[in-house]
Amino acid sequence: MALFEKDTLIGVGIGAGAVIAIPFARPVLTAIARPIVKTTIKQALVAYERARELMARMTEALEDVMAEVRAETGDALSERAKVVAACASVDEPMARAAWAVPVTRQGDR
Repeated sequence: MALFEKDTLIGVGIGAGAVIAIPFARPVLTAIARPIVKTTIKQALVAYERARELMARMTEALEDVMAEVRAETGDALSERAKVVAACASVDEPMARAAWAVPVTRQGDR
């Protein structure tokens, strides 16, 4: 009968042993696991703060570059906007075509 086979009895024995041992092993396991969990959480917080600081630096650098680009292209973009506005009042396809024309300044040629 399958109920009294060797593997079944071993499984039942391991299960019964675990049920009996858990109340005694729990305080020991808790004492060991708690510092490990706390250290892991501390390291995760440190990593999070470092990543946050790095992202702030990267964002600031990107905003600086974007400000430089806007300062360099501001005149050209405003000229293009004037052309588009003039074309839009006359012919809409011409306004769309004006945006396709590359922007060049006299110093860039």
